Amino acid sequence: MEKKKIQFKTGLTLIETLVAISVLLISVVGPMVIYSRNISDARFAGNQITAYYLAQEAIEFVKYRVYTNLNNGNSWMFGDLSSCASGGVCKVDTVNDDLCLSINPSCATFIKLNNGIYNYITGPDTIFKRDLSITGSGYELIVTATVYWTRFGKNKKVIVIENIFNWQPTP
Repeated sequence: MEKKKIQFKTGLTLIETLVAISVLLISVVGPMVIYSRNISDARFAGNQITAYYLAQEAIEFVKYRVYTNLNNGNSWMFGDLSSCASGGVCKVDTVNDDLCLSINPSCATFIKLNNGIYNYITGPDTIFKRDLSITGSGYELIVTATVYWTRFGKNKKVIVIENIFNWQPTP
């Protein structure tokens, strides 16, 4: 009778398998977490840029109104600029050439987006709110535009301040 040797097949143990799976998970999940964080940061940066442009647009609108008033021979605070300058907070709709006191119930709260154009009349609401205040008197106005939005339950805002001077004072 011949004796047969028992041969053991070589293979991976349970511990080796768990270590290999752990290494694979770390190498796959790590970059995915970093990638998702980058997407979130890019979205926040985009919101910040949009908020800055919306604030700057409000400032430019006030400058347009002031210089148009002066060029037409009116007081530089002629029209609805005076209601914003008397301590009120206004909403600026540059598309519809409109200033609206925030206490007015007909003023929309959120800026709307319609075909890539921000306004207060048509389109779905965006995450942005914009306020405009005008202070100062005499030969200088301090115009402050603030854009608000919420990100992950935290309130964010961008503030742009500009001084506008009456370069055509009346005698």
